[in-house]
Amino acid sequence: LLAGLAYVYLVYAWGGYIFVLNMIAGHAGCLCATGHFTVNLQKSYSLFYVIGTAGAITLPIVKWKPLRDMEHLAAMIAFFGLHYFGILELFRLGYIPGFKKMKKSEFHRFRLNACLYTGVAIVALGASVLPEDLVGPLSARVRGLFVAHTKTGNPLVDSVAEHQATSPAMYQIYFHWVFYLFPAGALLVLVSTTHVSKLLNRGKQTRDEAKYFVLCLTAVAYYFSQRMSRLVLLFAFPASICAGVAVGTALDWSAQQLVSDEAKADSDDEEEEDEKEAKTPSKKSKDTATTPAETPVATPQKDGGEDDAETKSKKKKLPKKKAAVSVGGGLTGVLGALVFLAVGYAGWVFFEHCHGLAVRMSDPQIIGTAWTKAGDRVILDDYREAYWWLRDNTAEDARVLSWWDYGYQINGLANRTTLADGNTWNHEHIALIGKCLMSPEEEGWKIIRHLADYVLVWSSQHIGSGSGDDLMKCPHMARIGGSVFKDMDPKRYYINKQGISQAIFDSVLYKLHSFRLSESVPEVTYFEEAYTSSHNMVRIFAVKDVDEESKDFCKTHREYPPALKPIIAKAKAFDQKAHWGQAR
Repeated sequence: LLAGLAYVYLVYAWGGYIFVLNMIAGHAGCLCATGHFTVNLQKSYSLFYVIGTAGAITLPIVKWKPLRDMEHLAAMIAFFGLHYFGILELFRLGYIPGFKKMKKSEFHRFRLNACLYTGVAIVALGASVLPEDLVGPLSARVRGLFVAHTKTGNPLVDSVAEHQATSPAMYQIYFHWVFYLFPAGALLVLVSTTHVSKLLNRGKQTRDEAKYFVLCLTAVAYYFSQRMSRLVLLFAFPASICAGVAVGTALDWSAQQLVSDEAKADSDDEEEEDEKEAKTPSKKSKDTATTPAETPVATPQKDGGEDDAETKSKKKKLPKKKAAVSVGGGLTGVLGALVFLAVGYAGWVFFEHCHGLAVRMSDPQIIGTAWTKAGDRVILDDYREAYWWLRDNTAEDARVLSWWDYGYQINGLANRTTLADGNTWNHEHIALIGKCLMSPEEEGWKIIRHLADYVLVWSSQHIGSGSGDDLMKCPHMARIGGSVFKDMDPKRYYINKQGISQAIFDSVLYKLHSFRLSESVPEVTYFEEAYTSSHNMVRIFAVKDVDEESKDFCKTHREYPPALKPIIAKAKAFDQKAHWGQAR
């Protein structure tokens, strides 16, 4: 119940709720596959799924996706699968007329055949009866987890740097010792499961539910973190669990080596005595087990019987003598001490690394530092300066056109309306922005004057840094624009060792990016330079002859103005299915 309510909160708060949902469903499926199905599992998962799905549907963005999207399909299969297993349990117990109680081996064969025939029947029925569009396709971001980064079929998703594969250096930076320890910890968790323990003749059975969850979570999170750099965070907590298991096992072994053999023997004897006492029922429990109708029969005792009974009871009540713990010797004792020292030193190094990384990551993300050739430190505060200039020098209802990456910053720091940000789900709208920026100046201006008052571009290349520079994003903008507006040919927009293509050179973005800072760029005709930051990293241009009628229409109707209808009519809605697996 609580897990279902927590899942509903997660749906409202975090887009990664699908990962959590599928992990829980995968864990339930893993327990069934390893023979750990129970009625309690069926009940608990059913409560979680029903409450969570009912709550998720209430979110307008999600709506009926939990019942129709392929990302949610595994959770639904697990829900019906657990109920199917519950029905099979009734057959095993002989509750179904015509079936006797089955032995374990008989039930395994029966369940395997039943699952096989039922699965084939469901697939055949679904393929012949259900409509093709009943279940939606995987989203481009999810597809990116299973195909090459450049073949998700969505150029918008392909353009995001965080969707690229994770480099090995990133694991070393963010995980440090944990990355090298987690394989050992995962192996120890695997060895401690019941099935592997039996295989290794260890003979000790333990509860495996949590262990299987750790193993499943570790495997899935590590795979996804390799596929997409932004998902490295998901791997943090399973890696920490496994690394903790590895370190804890090492410290336990070391502690045992530092205890003398006599202390170990005494401790083992105490454990055996405790186990025997736990297994042997006490006289008191036997007495209390008699029925009220039974009356104890008094038996005469021999002389001194009472004294003997008192003496025995006193002996039983005497506290156990604790074994004296002394330091063990020999090679193993030395090794144990060395392990303690090594873990302590490694822990100190790990703490220093984490503290230093935390300090570096705590620096403002829009304020950077650089060094001159003379070695002087320079603070690069251009982004904040530009956003505050917008805040202090433009009208409150001013609209700013920029690439979607900076939408949140413009809205948060400048308090101005932006045409797109990281939460813009409309692929066609972002394609229109790409068309505006990649079109020749006059053609682009004819669209922009109906949408925005200012255009903001990042131009950090002018200080020798290509990081975040809009010029490097031109091929992505062209691909996104060309995916909707077929009059744009993405192949004409490229950057290579020889320079930029003519199509990029003629574009609105390049002119605003390099006007007055590059001799090759001609005078800008339809835009007026309003602000350039102190290190030329951000440039803001005012749009000439803004169409006020279109501006008033957008304020009132929250849609594209009538003047843009001919442009919008040329747009072809992007089809996720049609572009599956296509290289960019």
